[in-house]
Amino acid sequence: MIKRIEFYFRHSLTDLRANSQRTFFALLCIAAGVAAIVSLQTLAVMIQSTLTGNLQSSNRGDVVYQAGGGMGVSMSDDLMAQGVSRGILKSDQTSFLGADVSGYFVTDEGYRQMIAWLDEQYPGQVTTTYRQALASQIEQFFGTGRGTLLTDPVTGNSSSQAMAVLVDPAVYPFYGQVVALDGRQLSELITAPDQIVLGDMVARNLGVEPGAKVTLNGSDTEFTVTGIVDSGQEIKNLSQDAFLGIFGFYYLSNDAINLFENNDTRITTIYVQLADPTLLSEIDPVFQTQWPYFISTDTDDLRESYTQLSENIDQLVTVMGMVSLLIGSIGIVNTMQVIVRRRTLEVGVLKTLGLQADQITLLFMVEAVIMGVIGSLAGIVLGWLLTFVIRGAAEQLFATSLPFVLAAEPAVTGFTVGVVVTSVFGFLPTLSAGQVRPNIVLRPSETIIPRSGALRVVLVLVLIIVTMAFVTQNLIGSFSNALRLIGGAFFIAGIFYVLLSLLIWLIGRFLPSFGIVDLKISLRQMLAGRSRAAVTLLALVVGVFSLSLITLMAESVNNLLRFALSESSGRNVLIFAANPGQLPQIETALSGVEGVNGYQVSRTYTLTLAGLQEGETVLTPDDIRARMDANESILYPFGRPTTTRHSADAEGNEIVEDVDEDPFDPYTTLAGALSSVDSLFLEELTSHSFASGRQIDASDAGKSAIVISENTYTQAAGLSVGDKLIMQLGSNAAPDTPTFTFEIVGLAAQGFMGGGSGLETPNYALYDAFPADSQADRVTVFVDIGEEKVPALRRALADVRGAFIFETAVVTKLFETLLGTFIAFPTMVALLGLLVGGVVIANSVALTTMERSKEIAIMKSVGLQRERVLFMILLENGILGLIGGLIGVGIGLLGLVLILSATGAPTSTIPFGTAFILMLICIVVALVAALACAWGASGEKPLNVLRYE
Repeated sequence: MIKRIEFYFRHSLTDLRANSQRTFFALLCIAAGVAAIVSLQTLAVMIQSTLTGNLQSSNRGDVVYQAGGGMGVSMSDDLMAQGVSRGILKSDQTSFLGADVSGYFVTDEGYRQMIAWLDEQYPGQVTTTYRQALASQIEQFFGTGRGTLLTDPVTGNSSSQAMAVLVDPAVYPFYGQVVALDGRQLSELITAPDQIVLGDMVARNLGVEPGAKVTLNGSDTEFTVTGIVDSGQEIKNLSQDAFLGIFGFYYLSNDAINLFENNDTRITTIYVQLADPTLLSEIDPVFQTQWPYFISTDTDDLRESYTQLSENIDQLVTVMGMVSLLIGSIGIVNTMQVIVRRRTLEVGVLKTLGLQADQITLLFMVEAVIMGVIGSLAGIVLGWLLTFVIRGAAEQLFATSLPFVLAAEPAVTGFTVGVVVTSVFGFLPTLSAGQVRPNIVLRPSETIIPRSGALRVVLVLVLIIVTMAFVTQNLIGSFSNALRLIGGAFFIAGIFYVLLSLLIWLIGRFLPSFGIVDLKISLRQMLAGRSRAAVTLLALVVGVFSLSLITLMAESVNNLLRFALSESSGRNVLIFAANPGQLPQIETALSGVEGVNGYQVSRTYTLTLAGLQEGETVLTPDDIRARMDANESILYPFGRPTTTRHSADAEGNEIVEDVDEDPFDPYTTLAGALSSVDSLFLEELTSHSFASGRQIDASDAGKSAIVISENTYTQAAGLSVGDKLIMQLGSNAAPDTPTFTFEIVGLAAQGFMGGGSGLETPNYALYDAFPADSQADRVTVFVDIGEEKVPALRRALADVRGAFIFETAVVTKLFETLLGTFIAFPTMVALLGLLVGGVVIANSVALTTMERSKEIAIMKSVGLQRERVLFMILLENGILGLIGGLIGVGIGLLGLVLILSATGAPTSTIPFGTAFILMLICIVVALVAALACAWGASGEKPLNVLRYE
């Protein structure tokens, strides 16, 4: 038995060495798939190690408290109102383009109450500090709040949406240190309110060095830059610091708040350090009972969330790596088929010497296992090298540096999976080797391989599916789920294989050659190798589809954003003025700046919905609310969402309850959507698509016509063309406030931005539709100006207090940055899949050229030049690349069209140019792979080939 096994291994190694070319390309397929697994899993280990390395430093304290409500975790309005009434919290109401966003922050008084309570309850055990912000989250996102725009007064360079981090530099942070690039600590860098430390992103945008002066919107003070820090110094907690890495940040001392026009304290985060960390389990529950308005995050919470995140990432990247390895397995199948086909005479000799069919199969299986071992070892090394390449994308996503780690677990997983998959996929082709008849020795020119038999093939496929399910069960959750998933994947792959095989047959048989001999020969060769071409094409389609789906979706979103912000309004700069009386000053400034091509003024009124008139019937707000409650199925077609909330009573007993996941009251949301109406002149109206009704026109002058945006809330309220909205001037107007009416003449179809088009408020009427004595609440000026003149416009408006300039290009750039950040990692993974697909093509071409070496030699013997032979091979594979690109990119485009059509977005934003480039990339990948493998074969001398054939 031992001698037989020794013979199998020795014979297999000899064959692998003798057929080094075929062996190399098979090993390359295995190595590429294993490298994908090892690199992605190693990256997951690096992410987990970084996130969980020092939880106290990541949390900046033993426990952190943040006010709930608003854009944070939902808490009841009554509870948050109680916190406001106690003076602990302050409500933060932010209005942007008619949308009101509520939030809460801690007041000075609230912070003092908390400190006094902690000192009383746990004397000498607790130390606290806090961080405050200058702007709300919505103001930060759109760059409309104080301190969100930094400007270098010398060069005019600016950095928008930068986040202010106001702390006590003498004690912040409790754990770890903030160290500038020059080695100095934060406590040394900020010793005065007018000193500022910039994050490296903001410093790059401004192009400044320490010692420079910068200005912040909302303050007349020039701040001195005393240091620059790497972003990783502050970005520690992903849940709290995500925007810091995206927008950039800077440090100020808490005392700097007094240098701004609105100097109210906005404490957002309170950090707690415990003298004895074991007291955490005692202090936190008591604190939450006394101060139920806060969300706490301690090191245990952080460890749990980071561990869960790391496990999810690990599962995701492993599955992605498995897909790449399965694509590479197509190359393994191709290689084993060629090996069996080329060694039929050898198999006949072995069977003549007495080896049985199962022993022949085992011989080839040993060879497959050896290739799996060697290829997996090479893949481990290649995977570690790839980790360096894709690490940058992961660092961009998590906004932190990821130290490289040579982890053993990914290497073991990659090696095990690589050997198992290679052995399993190499088993099917070896079945036919055992069916070779000994009489092949007497007819050595016969190369027909006997079939394995349908029953054997089915049994082997079942074995492959069960084995793969067993390998992946830990990743997917259970063996049954893995079995269903793997079985479904094989079924879908089988359908695609049949369809691709049929497509190749149709192209090979019916595509006209137009009298081109080379094309005709290439089509015939593609038809002859239809089976291998189909599985190779399947690998290419999977790779290019995943890449095209990510790329096309991202660029389409960018195009939609540009369309919504620029094309629909025709303006690239917006000027907001809280005081409508400042409009003359703004218009004077605009007239004095070169490059202003035109502007549009929109006066926005804040109104209260007081009722609805339908014909002769008048509905009160209560009537509208009752109607919306009755039409809840329109708002929630799949049922109102609920979530399970865990809380504790005063005795610490756990309370579990199902609560409404949608905190918005439908009527309140409707009234809020209708509370902001723009007044425009006829010439200022922009085009809209209407769900019903029409655009306001000259016939509506002097009348109360209005256009509103149609959405699920207006549908639930039953609003239709011809109805009259009964309105009152002002927000939350008193019942005795005089009313006036608007007649709905058009319901604008909901667009990409959620209603209307562009950045305009979706509700608008003519300027004379409002009461004569009414006063607008704010003014928005839409300006069309050359990009290079925007700095001059900023300077011209510097003296207009309360006026804020907003560039639509900033939002476009913001979303491009966000998309770039979040798609960088999956794009890298998709590129790995495409790379593996390219390796499979190279493998297929190499095997094909080796099989056709005699044919190539004959063509060269009759006078064909090397270039022409090479051209035919490239033409054949270029056609395959074109087919793969058309199918892979085409499916991605079809899905994108369906999504855009369903959302009502314009299909003109589909990036057809990018789709064409992706198709070219697919063709180039196929041609490069073919050229790399066919170059040597096309240059082989005919006599060297024919001598051995």
